[in-house]
Amino acid sequence: MSTPVTLSGFNNIDFGSIVTVLMQQASEPLTALQTRQDAINSQIKAMASLGNRVSSLKTASDNLGDTNTFSAYNVTSGDLTAVTAKTGTGAIAGHYDIQVLELARAQVTATNSTTPDSNTTVVASGGTLTIGGKAVTLTGNVTLTGLADAINTTAGISVRASVVRSATNAYRLVLTSNATGQASAFT
Repeated sequence: MSTPVTLSGFNNIDFGSIVTVLMQQASEPLTALQTRQDAINSQIKAMASLGNRVSSLKTASDNLGDTNTFSAYNVTSGDLTAVTAKTGTGAIAGHYDIQVLELARAQVTATNSTTPDSNTTVVASGGTLTIGGKAVTLTGNVTLTGLADAINTTAGISVRASVVRSATNAYRLVLTSNATGQASAFT
């Protein structure tokens, strides 16, 4: 332990206070430097935080440039039995309303030629007729009504045949698809 310094001959002078004041004055430049150092350290921390935020912003902006970021679209339908859809590479974001202007119809095809009578005029003498990939076998002399019956009794055929009077002494064979839409088309 150190021994305090005392001087004799000086009356009522407080050397301890003088030394304390001198030490405080001598340390003021150091205190100022420490305060400045603390301020600089705070600025360094603020710059590091700013750098992290700029880096995060760069990463986010890089993601905006990635074409896959926005190309993942979803499609929903309120009634999947009525409307279905799927997205593709050229899909454009948006809300689309579908309005049905016309319902799908069954394909109807009529013969170009007519016969004067549907029950007596022979239209075919045996052979095979193919409708929608199904073979209809005809035997003997076949009238227009007989042809319609042969088509209607063929198993798995997707059409219905009928005889229609289009004018006086003019009958035609009319084929109607059993289903609607393009998928049920026949030749």
